[in-house]
Amino acid sequence: FTEMSQISSKIKELEAPLDRIVKKQKVCYSKNTANIEKILQKIENAKSSLEKEESNESVEEITKKLSREIEESKINQSIGSEYKEYFSTISKFGKSFEKIFIEEITRSHDKDIKLDQETIKKLVAEHFYREGEITVGESFTKESKVESETKTEEFQFLFKILEDLKEKKLESITEWVQEKRSELIASEVKSKNEEMMEVDGQVDETKSQLEFKICKLKYVKLLSTNPDQAVTFARSNFNHFAENNLKEIQRLMGCILYIGRLDKSPYAQYFEDNSIKLWNEIEADFTRSYCKLVGLSHIDPLFSIIAAGGLSLPSKIKFAVITDHLGEQRKNLGSQALELDLGPKFQYHSIFSCPVSREETRPDNPPMRLVCGHVVSQFSLFKLSKGGNKLKCPICPTEQVVGKATKVNF
Repeated sequence: FTEMSQISSKIKELEAPLDRIVKKQKVCYSKNTANIEKILQKIENAKSSLEKEESNESVEEITKKLSREIEESKINQSIGSEYKEYFSTISKFGKSFEKIFIEEITRSHDKDIKLDQETIKKLVAEHFYREGEITVGESFTKESKVESETKTEEFQFLFKILEDLKEKKLESITEWVQEKRSELIASEVKSKNEEMMEVDGQVDETKSQLEFKICKLKYVKLLSTNPDQAVTFARSNFNHFAENNLKEIQRLMGCILYIGRLDKSPYAQYFEDNSIKLWNEIEADFTRSYCKLVGLSHIDPLFSIIAAGGLSLPSKIKFAVITDHLGEQRKNLGSQALELDLGPKFQYHSIFSCPVSREETRPDNPPMRLVCGHVVSQFSLFKLSKGGNKLKCPICPTEQVVGKATKVNF
């Protein structure tokens, strides 16, 4: 936490130089666009002169005149000067960055680690697909000669619905939610670690939370334009969601009392900025649900890798500084020498803490299942045996042989 706060404060120091880059880029763009338009206008004038049949000037004279006008206007020099100033600002930002982040990032890199180029190419291709750049992703896949496992049609469908949501259209997502209702319910129940509700072998046809949010948004929109129709809609749809969302439905129905002054009511948050918050929630929930149903992570794997690398960088740099003096002996520390806790967002498997040592198990200290069924870490197993072949379980009094303990994979 301390390291993250230090990084955050350092990043804030870069805000001013970064703002200067943004401002300079806008000025550069504005001036150069105007200069380019001047050149285009001169070319259009020359083109018009060439098209005139009664023109006394030859093609050579007109082109020479055009070249002379462009040269005398010094537009080329002006464009070059603007770009020079812009890149100078970028260069200054680089120097500011180096002053603030004094540590050499490359010091944390282990040269013995070989990156799998094929995996990197697949991650980059999938990143393009996830950003909606389907054509770019296909071109990259073709040119890099990598066989991507990603199905482009899945992302095309995803971005079609997301585009509709950006345009404030709910028809396509409503159709998809109704079609996938059973799967969405099963997914939500499973994610809450609850037992699946089944009726005659089928998932109970209640409604998903995503579908409730869509209905809520439709109701809010109707309430602002046609209150009578909103009440009819609420009677037809909200009863399906009452079991899990009764309080929220009661709040929504309470809005009816403030028709004509909804923006000043206790429920104004539903109507501020045309329910932007609710639109964003639906977009995020849909992306998460869709990716889950088609077997994809809703978070870009490339983003996760870069984020994890960024979080681990301060500790890795500090570790490199401390161990630099070891030279060749540093290699003997092994890849497990530095244990980093990146937080629950980067936890993708179960964690086992040994009941004896109270430490989390690692690849070089895996959990071991004893004959009696209890589990301890490998280090604790050897410690309990005291170098011999037999031990007593630390949880129950069962005596057993060390060699019969088996490795557990979570």
